[in-house]
Amino acid sequence: MPTITSAGVGSGLDINSLVAQLVAAERAPVANRLTRQESTIRVELSAFGQFRNALSAFDSALEKLSNADTLDGRGASSSDEEVFTASVQSGAALGRFSVQVEQLAQAHRMASTTPYASVDDPVGYGTLQLDLGSDSFSVEIDPAAQSLAEVRDAINNAADNPGVRATILNTDSGAILQLSSDRTGADSEIQLSSSGGDGELNTFIANLGQTQAQQDAIVYVDGYQVTSSSNSLDGVLQGVTINLNEARPGEVFDLNVSRDNNAAVEVIKEFVNTYNSFVDQAKSLGGYNADTEVAGTLNGDSILRGATNQLRQALTGSYGEGDEFLSAFGIGLDVDGRLSFDETELSSVLDADFSKLRDFLSGDDGFVASLQGITGGYVDDDGIIGGRVDSLNQRLDRIEERNEALDARMERIEARYLAQFSALDVMLSQLQQTSSYLSQQLASLPGVANSNE
Repeated sequence: MPTITSAGVGSGLDINSLVAQLVAAERAPVANRLTRQESTIRVELSAFGQFRNALSAFDSALEKLSNADTLDGRGASSSDEEVFTASVQSGAALGRFSVQVEQLAQAHRMASTTPYASVDDPVGYGTLQLDLGSDSFSVEIDPAAQSLAEVRDAINNAADNPGVRATILNTDSGAILQLSSDRTGADSEIQLSSSGGDGELNTFIANLGQTQAQQDAIVYVDGYQVTSSSNSLDGVLQGVTINLNEARPGEVFDLNVSRDNNAAVEVIKEFVNTYNSFVDQAKSLGGYNADTEVAGTLNGDSILRGATNQLRQALTGSYGEGDEFLSAFGIGLDVDGRLSFDETELSSVLDADFSKLRDFLSGDDGFVASLQGITGGYVDDDGIIGGRVDSLNQRLDRIEERNEALDARMERIEARYLAQFSALDVMLSQLQQTSSYLSQQLASLPGVANSNE
């Protein structure tokens, strides 16, 4: 008969191993079912993430369409960019203007009239005060640091220096200190004075002569004089910046501010491309491949179907006071649900009447607001997709709870099996002992041994 030892049954199989196999067999059907359910939900969550991202990108493109200033682009051109260039912002007044640059704004500049033999030549010590227009600052020139190079460094390193720059030019004649203003305009004059010390700084100052006078720019725009301390003129024409490069007194040049359709074309193009990407994503997630007989993850899903149908219907509607359709701006809806775009046709419409596009897009009942009402209802945090995602995550939480409950139940079953097999092990061990005892007793009976012989 088979024997059982304390290690397990007579076959030699360990009790712990046997119990583990039994528990695993009992656990497998439920665990596999929960794993399949979890995998399905996670695939669906990923699909909704992709769908939401595509729809959000389209919603962002709609947001750009809602900014009429972005679409109403401007461009500026100069008849001679060596004289001036111009840049514009949206909303700048359209038109052709005359520009006459009489003089450029200049910064004040001074330099040593008599060169120094070396940058190490002493120039005196004491307090050196420098004025730049209405601003001033002082530097202390120490007797031990009064060379031309050290004075230059003291000026440049002054913490409260408002914009005076000192440089040394090493020429054939010697070292020349040059002072220049960071500012342009009539208020950029540099003045120097000194006090204390050995008095030699006065000689240093007297040796500085003007090499370039400070002056404002003088420009005539459509015959009207404009004076500026800078060579960059803002606000002379609303939304236009005129950058002066060269003075040509008496000569008149043209500044043309015209409509630039590139901005509108690019925004419309992005709108078309992001919508087409959304359509492609929706077909991938919700379609069915007859050749492979494989359906998309969201095939037949009401949310995907609802969003695509609502957007397609909105794209075919009319908007604005003129009840215009997308086709009026070179945008068509193809049979496959994607948008096509004719840039040339759009540019022609914008050149003829930009307000036509603005009227179509804007307003509470306009094209943009109507589509954003749809996309927002799906992609907002409290939108339809968010609600579905929350529901799927709740299902994952319930699966996690069922897994935890399964773990607890399997622990109880494992404990019960171990107790039962341990009891069986003890009982068989006792039976084995009894069997051995009986065999010994029978062997000792008279005649049993002889019969065995």
